This record gives sequence, C-alpha cells and structure tokens, in this order.
Amino acid sequence: MDKFLKNLDKRIRELMNSEKLKKYNFPKSIHEIPNCPFKTFEELIENIKNKNAVVTQGFDRSGTAFSLIATQRENILNYIGLIIPYVVTLLVIISAFFLHNYWLLIAVTFPFVTAFFTSPQSPIKIIIPSTAFLLLSIGGFQKSMPLMFFFGGYFLCHIFLKLHRNIYSSTLFKRAFALESVFIFLHTSGYIILLDRNYGEFKTV
Repeated sequence: MDKFLKNLDKRIRELMNSEKLKKYNFPKSIHEIPNCPFKTFEELIENIKNKNAVVTQGFDRSGTAFSLIATQRENILNYIGLIIPYVVTLLVIISAFFLHNYWLLIAVTFPFVTAFFTSPQSPIKIIIPSTAFLLLSIGGFQKSMPLMFFFGGYFLCHIFLKLHRNIYSSTLFKRAFALESVFIFLHTSGYIILLDRNYGEFKTV
C-alpha cells in the first residue's frame, strides 16, 4: 500500500468514527454491511472480478466524497471537466443574443441542459440533440459561422462533461476497490451500491 492510500485509509477511518458522522453508523467491516454475503473485503473483490457481484454508482453525486478520496491530479481534472461546460454554456447564450440568432440559441441550449441534468444512459441524450439539429436546419443554417460556433461549443461541452464523469466514476471505483474503509464509507453514504450478478439486491438467507 502506497503512502497516499495509507493516509487516505487513516483519514476515512477517523472520519467514520467522528461525532459528526456518528448518525450513519458505519459498519466496522464488509461483513457488517446489511445483506452483504461476503465475510472479507478480499472475498468481495474476488467476487466482483468474477462478476458474481456488481458495484454501481449511487444517486449521491456530490463532490464532497470525491474531493476526499481523489489525488490532487484527479481533483484538478474533475474540476476542469466540470467548470468548462458551464463557461461554454454561458458564452453560447451571450453570443446568441449578441448575434441575434435565436434559433441557434433554442437549438443548442436544450442539449446543454440535458447534458447537465440527465444521466448518460437516458434516451433524452439522443432525442434532444436530434431535435437541435432539426431546429438548426430550419432556422439557423443560412449563417454558417454562427452555426459552426454553436456546434463547436456544444461538442466541447459534452467532451468535458464526459471527462468529468469518467474521472469521477473511475476514481470512486478505484478507491473503493483498493481500501475496505473507502468501500464502506462510499457504500453507506450512498455513493456506490453493491448488487448481485443480476443487478438485484443480495438477500439474506
């Protein structure tokens, strides 16, 4: 175990035992997680590798836990991936008013909104951009430079959002599979979910 993981393990255990987070009643080991059939962390990881168990991302996606378990480099990359889409979106909106091209504003704002507020698997991710293309062809195609500008902004936004999501997810899973304390912390806090091979909850016998 390297120095970063040793220090992280110590910080997480101290945090879980603090008075501030006492209400979560963190388990002391993997075996104490409700409905978890595995006796040790090593057994859990082995079953994940063998696809007898699955770990998915939970609904809680706040940056608090991420900043706690991530390296400085991961935090910087995640911040860049998160902040640039907001900057690009703001520039797109301002430019649309400046260029008086409201068709383009309508067409591109919807994809930006869906990029921020829908999951990557949502069918809306396909429907809304397709609608944007239709609106662009109807109302804004005659202005090639604004069209290129807005499309460039749209795709730049999605590239950096994808970077943010990839860094966020990979860091969460990487740390959870490296340290038992981090797995317990993330699982109990709702950042990750442990499921059986059929993506259902484990049942106690």
